[in-house]
Amino acid sequence: MDGCGQSLFATGNEGIRPANGRAMIVSPKILIAENLANAARQHAARTVYRFQDRSFTFAEHMAIAGGIVEALAGRGVKPGDRVAILAGSSQPYVACWHAAMLGHFVIVPVNVRLAPLEIAGLIDSAGARLLLHDAALADMAKAVCDLASDAPAAVDIASIARPAAPLGPHPDAAEDDPVAIMYTGGTTGRPKGVVMTQKALSITHHRLHLIWDILPVDTVFYGTAALYHISGSNIYMGPVLAGNLTVLPESFDIDLLVRDVREQKVTHIILIAAMIDRFLDAIRDDAAPYAHLKYIGYGGAPVAAGTLSQLTRLLPATQIQQSYGMTEILGGLTLLRTADHDPARGKLASAGRALPGCDMEARRPDNSRCDAGETGEIVARIDSIMAGYWQAPEQTAAVFDDGWYRTGDVGYIDEEGYLFLVDRLKDMIVTGGENVYSLEVERAIETYPGVRHACVIGIPSDAWGEQVHGFVVLDPGVEADEAALRQHLRTRIGGYKIPKSFDIGTEPLPMTPNNKVDKASLRGRFWKDTQRMIN
Repeated sequence: MDGCGQSLFATGNEGIRPANGRAMIVSPKILIAENLANAARQHAARTVYRFQDRSFTFAEHMAIAGGIVEALAGRGVKPGDRVAILAGSSQPYVACWHAAMLGHFVIVPVNVRLAPLEIAGLIDSAGARLLLHDAALADMAKAVCDLASDAPAAVDIASIARPAAPLGPHPDAAEDDPVAIMYTGGTTGRPKGVVMTQKALSITHHRLHLIWDILPVDTVFYGTAALYHISGSNIYMGPVLAGNLTVLPESFDIDLLVRDVREQKVTHIILIAAMIDRFLDAIRDDAAPYAHLKYIGYGGAPVAAGTLSQLTRLLPATQIQQSYGMTEILGGLTLLRTADHDPARGKLASAGRALPGCDMEARRPDNSRCDAGETGEIVARIDSIMAGYWQAPEQTAAVFDDGWYRTGDVGYIDEEGYLFLVDRLKDMIVTGGENVYSLEVERAIETYPGVRHACVIGIPSDAWGEQVHGFVVLDPGVEADEAALRQHLRTRIGGYKIPKSFDIGTEPLPMTPNNKVDKASLRGRFWKDTQRMIN
């Protein structure tokens, strides 16, 4: 039967027969490239991507990926070289990811919402030889290359996304070879490059198939996250390995989403909390055309119990699941399943239980394991973990402890294994699914003339889960308003990092005995009436 009878994991060579004629068993390699090539052979004629009203079979898609590998090799890209990409989500972008898996180079997806100077810093950090871009971002790509230290060449993706002979995995590919470096914010104000390997990506996508129940080839996935996010890359590259179709919108638009879900019979969508509210508003008057939806996943922030209740009432046959995770573990760490959304279960405030293949604990400051219900730092041990931070051994060592990853999030695990998040050790704000690190924003604010000191925290937001809020201390006699500060910041940091609200004055901020800004007291002003200190 189509879609069955073949493992999603590559098995490699079953053995090698030496001169004495006896078979020598060789451990199979787990490579995402092998999985991709196997799936392409099995489902060659199936339509697996739809973009801009054009459909692509698996064979057509793989031919384009092969063409990208060929074109980049012609431009001097060698195995292990880094190639950055600045683009909106598209079929050619996915083909670039798959080209990296097969062509043995390393893709560096770049957040298009960053400022050019920030992007240039990422490219310098990764040592990228080229910056691929789409036509809409040609001017930004040129500005980035002009700012980067090594001046990489800017290449329009359309000029290289042309069919050629499809490729199999590179003969020298190994499980621990990097496929991608995905940058996430850093608590020191400097982004960190999360290194993703062949094996880790393979295991991640296999696990997603189980979570999403997409092994039958009748799934239609709809992408709502960008390919420079781990959630977006998983959404766009997980279903294809089972021969399923993924619809790629160029950007999120609620009218387009509801139309495509209805007309293209979409079965699976992943949304953030703010998107769920808008989707619910759009279908509230007539939900019947969306009854074919099998699965709605969400993350990035909790969804109000009332919203979930309405969604369940309108779409009673649809599974609703929440996930919690991070780039460093290549996606999800926990899952709150459909049955757990029953208010009677008392788990709606939970982030769910650990996924298969994952161990999870709460730890005390002395690193001992917390009892059930006791608050501590959440640590995890999972087989789909990053190899480390790119060229940052000290930062890598700081987050690993004897094989356990320290998430920096604070919470407790109840007697049934459900995780409840309470706070964050890392000075990070999650707003609309984007990570914003306070120090980076504070440094940008302090470049404004007359700003003596800045402090940035996350405060509750119905729309975004959290929103960035800035405290600004001015020198005596200096005046500044929110509009002027925002205009100044637009040239230095991405728009989503700019505070949506400010407290501006000349009074000093509260300090701790260690002479640091007392962020706990500042946050307490906004979170005092909530059950937890993060959203």
